[in-house]
Amino acid sequence: MNQRRRILRALALFAMPFVLSRRSRAQNGGAPEAGADEDPLAPLLWVKRPVIIFADDPGDPRLAHQLAELAREKAELEARDVVVIVDDRKPARRDQASALRRRFRPHGFTVIVLSKDGEVVKRHPDVLSAFDVMRLIDRLPRRLQEMGRG
Repeated sequence: MNQRRRILRALALFAMPFVLSRRSRAQNGGAPEAGADEDPLAPLLWVKRPVIIFADDPGDPRLAHQLAELAREKAELEARDVVVIVDDRKPARRDQASALRRRFRPHGFTVIVLSKDGEVVKRHPDVLSAFDVMRLIDRLPRRLQEMGRG
């Protein structure tokens, strides 16, 4: 329970504007949710830089560590238009997977950093430091333009 409390505290600190719904089709009687086939990243295209964290269950200690790591540099990440998306429910069956899981096909804990155009910048099987995320973003051509260096 303590681990779950830390995850919730990190989420509250980070004040994520967008978190993937944990509700699966299995909880909805097997029926697809409205918009289940739509790209959940579409509203973020050219606006935000998603950092997607996949974990097989909400009690994964790497999830809490990753969220705490990102929360430490909240202001710096917000300045880079970062939005954190958490998908912490591995479905029992593949056809119940979220749109993000179907698109990125994570294996266990995975962190994926995307650019504003939706391209994968980094796919990592372990916790990434906030410094590494910021360094990746700061090397992107669009970010260089935003900083007046491109």
